[in-house]
Amino acid sequence: MSDLIERSDYACGVLRVLGHPMRLTILCRLCDGECCVGDLANELQIGQSSVSQHLKRLRAFQLVRRRRERTVIFYSLNRPAETWLEALRGACDESETDHRPMRAA
Repeated sequence: MSDLIERSDYACGVLRVLGHPMRLTILCRLCDGECCVGDLANELQIGQSSVSQHLKRLRAFQLVRRRRERTVIFYSLNRPAETWLEALRGACDESETDHRPMRAA
């Protein structure tokens, strides 16, 4: 049961991280290939420090990986992020949902 609780806690954390629109946007952008903080900031029209903070949260759940090339750090999707994004893509498929929020019972 302890393993189930740990996995559930991890999944809840990932869903919280993915629940922020900018972090999800960053992950979707990284689907197109690796990118550095400066380029992400320019493309998303937000500050580099904001991008760095979002990437820090994504790294905490191993959703992105980084590699350094001299003074520039490049970020790319890590395998867990691909799995989560694929699950979200399936959940958002037009054939499976009408995109209206469900009402609470």
